[in-house]
Amino acid sequence: MSSIKWIIELLDEEYQKKRRSKNVLSSKRIPVDKSIKFCEDCSSCWEEVWWDGHKKILYYRNFPSIGKAVEKCGCLNDV
Repeated sequence: MSSIKWIIELLDEEYQKKRRSKNVLSSKRIPVDKSIKFCEDCSSCWEEVWWDGHKKILYYRNFPSIGKAVEKCGCLNDV
């Protein structure tokens, strides 16, 4: 069994390297007022985040929009 132990350890290391966590810009670097925007078309706040190497848009329906930049999210009123 010890002859394949190095392969198992190598595969485990490669697996750990490829595992990603939620890569959201920290609030210490970017204030919330700059990362969360308000869309007038769907009347909700939204932010663009990177999750597991893919860009996602998170929507916040009942979120205060005071002080948020107004920018369309691309929702086309179907959210």
